[in-house]
Amino acid sequence: MSKNNTNNDKFVFIPHDDIGTSAAEDDSLFLKECFVDTGNIHILLDCKNPKRIIVGRTGAGKSALLQTIGNRSEKVIQLSPHDLSLNYIANNDVISFFEVAGVNLDVFYGLLWRHILVVELLKRKFNITNEDSQKNYTRYIRSVIYKKDRIKEQAVEYLENWGNKFWLTTDERMKELTSKIEDNLSASVSGKLAGVCLSVDGAKKLTTEQKTEVIQIGKKVVSEIQVRELDNIISVFIK
Repeated sequence: MSKNNTNNDKFVFIPHDDIGTSAAEDDSLFLKECFVDTGNIHILLDCKNPKRIIVGRTGAGKSALLQTIGNRSEKVIQLSPHDLSLNYIANNDVISFFEVAGVNLDVFYGLLWRHILVVELLKRKFNITNEDSQKNYTRYIRSVIYKKDRIKEQAVEYLENWGNKFWLTTDERMKELTSKIEDNLSASVSGKLAGVCLSVDGAKKLTTEQKTEVIQIGKKVVSEIQVRELDNIISVFIK
C-alpha cells in the first residue's frame, strides 16, 4: 500500500464531532439522514401482507425499520417488551406451580397479549388517559349496545371485568390481569387440595394423584378464560 493511500485511511476527529450512538434505537439524528429503504418499508406498511415480523441479527437494522415506520405513519402504538412485567409472570409462584405440575398455560399467555393489545388500541382510539375519560368511554360503550345483542353484551362485560382501568400503564394492566388469573387458580386448588403449597417446590412434591387433580383444575380454569369476547370487542369497537 502506498504512503498516500495509507494517509487516506486515517480519520481525524475534532472536538464535538459526533459519529452516532452505540445503540441504533437511540440514533434518531443520523437515522433520518442516512436511512436507505431496501424495499422493506413498503412491505411492512402493507397490512394485507403476511410478512409482518422483522427478524435479524444485532445491527441488521431492525430498530431503524421500526423507527422509520413510526416516523412515517400517523397511527402508531409502540409497546416495548422491556417495559412489561415479564419477570413478574416468570417469578409468579402460582403460575410456576401450575406449569411445573404440567398444566398447559398457552391459552393464558395468548389471552394476556391479546388483552394488552386490544386495550392499547381502545385507549388510543378513545383517548383514555384518566378516570374521567374512562367514564366517558363507558358511557359511549353503553350507547352503542342494543338490547338482545349478546355479542355486544359479552364484549362490554369483558371490558368491565378485565379492563376497567384503561389509564393504567401497560405494565400495570399486565399485572392486574395476571393477578386475577392467579386468584382463580389459587382458589380452585385451595378448594380441592387443602394444604398444598403453591410454589415450584410444592409442585415437585405432589403425588401422582394430586398432580392429575391439579392438571384437571388448571385446564378447567384456563378453559374458562373468555377469549371469544376479545374477538367480539375487535369486531364491535375497533373499526
